[in-house]
Amino acid sequence: MTISMDSSLYRAAQEGNLNALRETMELIGTTKLTPKKNTLLHVVAQCNNSGECALVILGKNESLLYEVNSDGENALHIATRNGKMNVGKPMMEIAERLDGELEAGGEALKKLLTWKNGNGDTALHEAIKNNQPDMVCLLIQKDPEIANIANNALETPHFLEVGSIPGGQNRVLYW
Repeated sequence: MTISMDSSLYRAAQEGNLNALRETMELIGTTKLTPKKNTLLHVVAQCNNSGECALVILGKNESLLYEVNSDGENALHIATRNGKMNVGKPMMEIAERLDGELEAGGEALKKLLTWKNGNGDTALHEAIKNNQPDMVCLLIQKDPEIANIANNALETPHFLEVGSIPGGQNRVLYW
């Protein structure tokens, strides 16, 4: 059973209101979901570009990095699609820190970057499809190998990048 997200908690995340977000999270926690099964982190990734909000939420519940919505998307998919660098970057930094805390062979960042949504798209697919060059560069910098992961349509990010966008314009190549 899904526990619905409180409207004041949703509004605080949507608006990037740090004080209200902290207060409301203290009262009702971070595990509530929207009807589309978005977490607080998904809401921040969609609605505002506050890295501080992302850090506050993840400070309370790091497992939200890997929670997926009804489309199979983690919050990084949404942040990259919407060009929310200030939200996506702290998510990746926390995953890197988790790698450092795990015993040898930590895979927290790799799991975040290689997660596929319902269409088989990674966050890099989303960044390329939505023309988010800064996010593309950041993702490739974190792990160049993700450019070779195919989605359900057998398209790799590299393939998408050398393709064309509607109107016949060529995309800017990132590698």
